[in-house]
Amino acid sequence: ESTAAGAANTDRMGGFRDGFKEFCEIPADKERILDGADRTDPALEQMTNLLGALPGDRIVVTAINEDGILGAIGAANTLGRQTDLYYAGQGADPSAWKEIACNANYIGTTAYYPERYGTLLIPNMIKLLQGETIPENIFTEHEIVNSENIREIYPETQAC
Repeated sequence: ESTAAGAANTDRMGGFRDGFKEFCEIPADKERILDGADRTDPALEQMTNLLGALPGDRIVVTAINEDGILGAIGAANTLGRQTDLYYAGQGADPSAWKEIACNANYIGTTAYYPERYGTLLIPNMIKLLQGETIPENIFTEHEIVNSENIREIYPETQAC
């Protein structure tokens, strides 16, 4: 998590928590929050420390972004626990595409498509400058990206 990210952290990680509450009965003492693990190096360090003392072979790792997941994957690789962890990220950052495509334990991520913002915003900015009314909110459609669809969405994804 990254509590420094404020509402973005609350919303993104809260969505994961809501999903777990709806579909799983996980005791509160099973949740571990690693604040500041939203960058690869801090996530690697924090996850390495956590995994060294955490038993189990079905550990779900969620993160506010792909950097946190990549750090967790690095920790699992370092400790030889690649099959113990299952991942769900957010952002579909290019740095994670190969992992999303090739790592059987990478369940999926949410694509926000920041690369599409301009194609939505610029035409609306022009309309506004021309005195036209534009929608109050302009959103990109979010989409789940996983090994089954990543190459359709991002064809340049590396081969496994």
